[in-house]
Amino acid sequence: MNLRKSLNDCYHFVIQRKRQEGGFAATPLLPATIEDTYHALKILKALKEFGLDIDYNPQEDNNLQLWLYQNRKWTEPKIFYQFLKICLICNIKINFSEQSSFSLSSNIMTLERIFYLVKISELINLPLSHPDIEKIPDSKIVRDLWMTVYLADKGIIRERFDKKFLVKYFTECQNPDGGFGFSPGTTSYIDNTYFCLKALNFLRSTPKDKEGVLNFILFCQTKSGGFARTPRAASFLESTYYAVESLKILLLRNLYDKRKVNV
Repeated sequence: MNLRKSLNDCYHFVIQRKRQEGGFAATPLLPATIEDTYHALKILKALKEFGLDIDYNPQEDNNLQLWLYQNRKWTEPKIFYQFLKICLICNIKINFSEQSSFSLSSNIMTLERIFYLVKISELINLPLSHPDIEKIPDSKIVRDLWMTVYLADKGIIRERFDKKFLVKYFTECQNPDGGFGFSPGTTSYIDNTYFCLKALNFLRSTPKDKEGVLNFILFCQTKSGGFARTPRAASFLESTYYAVESLKILLLRNLYDKRKVNV
């Protein structure tokens, strides 16, 4: 299989979503957002890691940097984390005294909010207040389980988890089509596939059908060059991000025999 062609088509899909005023958008006609810009720049960074020649350099994009300055204050941890990652990719230094307004927009502490607070704390090497979690959350959705694994490893979740159970659970989420579902026996989606691969790699394990998952990812690529959540669906930057990051885990971290693909 010609992975290089797939990645090159993906590059053109991403660049078409670059807005002249700065940032990237979900479609060429929509305004740019922090989330779409994060996904786009992470995709481009991954494509470079695959050895693809990238004409676009975000560090030289003055419009992007101006747009980031105009969109620099966020109160939601996930978006703020994505903003910080964009700034690191663009080599923009952040004055955190300007970010003193960063605070939680509500007192409701969800698993996702705690996850991104911890990620922010690690990223800027600055302690942020976040509560410990006494017990492992009940959710068995793979996205939540991945965050649970990560937070438990960082000591945020006090209850010890069963590593063998989690490896078995993530592994059993893989379907005959090669992709992974929300839980065992559910429909495969590219985002679920990413979270399962991420978790299995973190737990030092691998999927049982490596060739199957690779084929599923590539089947999700559309004629536009982007990737969709499922084969025959529409492609977006977010689903393309999950696909490319999944390929990175699978191919660049030696989970799959790279001799079988034209990288």
